Amino acid sequence: MSYAILKSCHVIAILAWSAGLFYIGRLFVYYVESPHSETRQVLTTMARRLNNGIIWPASIIGTLIGLHLIGVVNALSQPWFHTKALFLIALFGYQHALSRIIKRMSANAFTRSATWCRVFNEVPIVLLTGIVFSAVTKDAFIGWGASGIVVLMIGLFFGVRYRR
Repeated sequence: MSYAILKSCHVIAILAWSAGLFYIGRLFVYYVESPHSETRQVLTTMARRLNNGIIWPASIIGTLIGLHLIGVVNALSQPWFHTKALFLIALFGYQHALSRIIKRMSANAFTRSATWCRVFNEVPIVLLTGIVFSAVTKDAFIGWGASGIVVLMIGLFFGVRYRR
């Protein structure tokens, strides 16, 4: 299979994974803000199905194709890839935390605040910014810098919005 086709499939899988990661955080916010147990149950089911049906499969497919592409472009010898890999490991850690939250939701034991959920929902954009900037620019420092700028922007947004 050609490099362009593999890379296209990789990008599509990563887009699906990212979309799921961005949406599931909103489900957590809706869950903690809902006073109705029936609504919470529906949101828990939605989060579990999103995680098991889209997020995990897309992450696995994207990773498997990515592992093949590593060899094709000899990425292990390039510094930008090490930065991308660190952000990717952190993203998998975030994804693991999502699974734990869903288990707590199922047990009706998730007690975080809506503000915590909103901040937690910003983690993937920080990590994905580092991944994309590292991979596209082939520069590790730009990846770290871009993620740092996103962290500052998010901090300013939440600082202004929730200032009291």
